[in-house]
Amino acid sequence: MSEWPTPKPSEPVRSAVVSGPVSLEARIAMNTDSPSATADIDLATAPVADAPEGTAAAVLSWAEGRLRLTLPKVVGRCMSFSAAHCFDDALLAAVQRFYGVEVDVATAETDILEDDFERVRFFPWFLWDFELPSDGRSIGERFREEAELDDFEQSLVDALLMSSVTFVEVLGVRPADQALDARDLHGDELLELRDPGLSKDLAPGQLALVRLVREPSSRALAQAGGPPAMALVDAIYAVLPCDARALVEDEMTRLITGEREPLRVLKARGPELLDFAEHVLTVLTATPTLINGEGEPIVLCRKVVTGQAAQALGAMLQGVTGPGVGEGPLAGFSIDPVHPRSFRLVEDDRLIGWIRPRDERFRGTETSAWFLETSARERLERLEKVLVKAGADLPALHVEEDLACAASNWLARGETDRWLEDPDVASAFRRGLGEWLAGWADTPHPSLGKRSPREALADPEGEAVVGRLLQRVKQVAGDDAVTRIDLRLS
Repeated sequence: MSEWPTPKPSEPVRSAVVSGPVSLEARIAMNTDSPSATADIDLATAPVADAPEGTAAAVLSWAEGRLRLTLPKVVGRCMSFSAAHCFDDALLAAVQRFYGVEVDVATAETDILEDDFERVRFFPWFLWDFELPSDGRSIGERFREEAELDDFEQSLVDALLMSSVTFVEVLGVRPADQALDARDLHGDELLELRDPGLSKDLAPGQLALVRLVREPSSRALAQAGGPPAMALVDAIYAVLPCDARALVEDEMTRLITGEREPLRVLKARGPELLDFAEHVLTVLTATPTLINGEGEPIVLCRKVVTGQAAQALGAMLQGVTGPGVGEGPLAGFSIDPVHPRSFRLVEDDRLIGWIRPRDERFRGTETSAWFLETSARERLERLEKVLVKAGADLPALHVEEDLACAASNWLARGETDRWLEDPDVASAFRRGLGEWLAGWADTPHPSLGKRSPREALADPEGEAVVGRLLQRVKQVAGDDAVTRIDLRLS
């Protein structure tokens, strides 16, 4: 694991993109530089890790060296075990749960297991977290029971079965030891993460979405009151700035509060945590200050319903057949007159929020995902209560975006999704438009090579791109918006 590439704090990976870290399962499946191909090494001699430049080499402990050498081999054997035809139906069920789509085995293998990006996200969850429809066990549990493993290999499988996708907070970095101290936000467990790359690239206060494998003997000592358990990072999916801690802690608390088996919840919610971290990377902003008509902070909230829950929600919404008010638990719902495949919840002439398919151009009665969207947290809670009362199964997590950040993106892209159809959002957008347009000329833009529009006007090619960007601003803000942008060169 010491040679895995890791994300720079300033450039966090999104769900383990190809240039980012690769899980053990993914590396073995790719059969490239696979640690499982390493020749047997005499563990009586402690291996030495590559030292950061300018520092002495860190000597690994015997326990850590044994773990690093044996773990990939155990994972490789479990992956081979999972390829048996008796698990074909389980693979399809796992894809349905993870992605919300139905595929055949050949498609699952080519589009997921042979895709670098998706394999890192999907394969560890499939082996260690997904419960087989046949008996409720995971493939890892079946492997432990049916494979011939020695005592140490069994303890490693146990450690993998106790792993899950989780957020950790970096408390301190010790480059000389090629380690960092961290806190698991699930359960507040203190950990020592052993990884030379992470110890160089992460900073105190940052949050990382990872899958951890704890060294079995050190975990037993930690539970007995000893030093923090040692853990290796099987995969790292995202790095978030310290500003995200309150949001992440709030969601993690909501996710496991009152649960008798929080680890099982984390395993089941693994796909949602991956999507949640990816969205936070794009929408994390300062606390919103814009207020709607009820005095609530305007926060653009989105919850994504996928898989069987999406199919059930779609069937439920079929009971809303026209622009009039629905009956029973769906009272207050109506078909959106502008988007006839979407639904709105209106109470006392107030738009609470809407439900729309991921692709509003879809055909038929089913879609792979539904978006629940509101302009305030309180309204999202109201929309959720109505749907849960009607029998809907909704995910625990949602994504938030500050209107100020969203407005900047809208002006850059020339698109607004559906948000400006909400009267409160449209009103707040118009009130803040002058301020956002005033800063537009001096805000670096990706289409301009990170130059600002004012800087790009210095050359003909940049001037042409700025002209196209101004047309996008018109599409969102109106014809007179361009006259409010000062592009004069100083």
